[in-house]
Amino acid sequence: MVWWLARARIARKSAAGLECRIVHSRRCLAVRVPSPLGISFLLICVVLPLCWPDDEDPQAPRPQAELRVSSDVKCLAISRDGRSLAASSWAQPVVLWRRQGWSEWRPSLLFGQETSGARVVAFAPDGRSLACGNLDGTVVVHPLAAEERLRILDSGSLEVRALAFSPDGRTLATATSDSGIRIWNLERGGVEKVLRNDGGFVNALVFSPDGGKLVAGGEDGGVRLWTLSGSCEGETIGRHEGVVLAIAYHPRGGRIASAGTREGVVRLWSDTAGGNQGILPGTSEAICALAFAPDGALLALGGEHGRWTLCSLVGDGARRTIEAHQGWVKCLVFSSDGGTLVSAGNDGCIKLWRLAEVGLRDEPPAADRPVGAAGWERGILTSPTLLPERSRRPMASSREPSSIGPS
Repeated sequence: MVWWLARARIARKSAAGLECRIVHSRRCLAVRVPSPLGISFLLICVVLPLCWPDDEDPQAPRPQAELRVSSDVKCLAISRDGRSLAASSWAQPVVLWRRQGWSEWRPSLLFGQETSGARVVAFAPDGRSLACGNLDGTVVVHPLAAEERLRILDSGSLEVRALAFSPDGRTLATATSDSGIRIWNLERGGVEKVLRNDGGFVNALVFSPDGGKLVAGGEDGGVRLWTLSGSCEGETIGRHEGVVLAIAYHPRGGRIASAGTREGVVRLWSDTAGGNQGILPGTSEAICALAFAPDGALLALGGEHGRWTLCSLVGDGARRTIEAHQGWVKCLVFSSDGGTLVSAGNDGCIKLWRLAEVGLRDEPPAADRPVGAAGWERGILTSPTLLPERSRRPMASSREPSSIGPS
């Protein structure tokens, strides 16, 4: 065999591949080998798609409806009756959707709202008006009912970064780029009180369920609380590593949930005793959206990698994570019956999820089923998913607050 190969002559290359012609006396054997480019094409386009595992879970829930805006969503609001949605984005005016059926939503643009003008939006508790906080420092309260009128509140500042209605709808709180927090009396149309805030820009505002307290989270990582019947001086009840982008008040009062961008956990605070009441492990990513279900039994949290997680706050603390968006989950809002969760991301998508399909809730909660402060104490603060303060581990990576906020 060696003697036979020694007498062989190897011939030419061709464009289609490498052709070896082996000649020995009376025999001629031609072998055609594909080119490296052809082999690469075969591996990438044919072999890998057949062997690569399918990451999509066929059992994963699908949104019951999907709405879109032309760019990333800045803020999202849902009316109490669940029949209206509003969203602000960078590239178009505020979009208002009206529900025509379970999955059909009709969009319209709010008259008088300029492109990129509104940063934050909120429905009044009665659903008769929609407040839009604008980049020029004004708040436009748009009438959604025939008997309402258009109102413009001018703070004289550069930008409205956060706003919230009080539960009775008579008061509106706004946070502006001068770090000021103003309490507006909507019946008189003027500023009732200016709260002192030394924590820099405010990213989130929320009233207590009884309307007597206001909580803010901001750029310095602080969580501050004001008693509106008292002094304008606020109290710092807690602090996070990184920027606070999300705050949620428990529907029965007494407890506040907040999240910082560098921790990957949700901290729980008392609005009376102060101090950290516990830590609910979140994810390994920054958390930028929080929402309690109306009965307080579920907490939804959204992160920077497009996932939102639904956590049960009673029983064994079960949770479910859903791959929902590309990029940040900017907003999470529950419907008033607790049966639907609405998520929005900087991919421009707004998705409505039926929680019965997620698996932690078989049906919308009964309106008369109480989950009060006692239920919180039994379910949350003694849940096996809670970590004591000393066992919390910081996230491995950190980011500059200005680079990851929902600008």
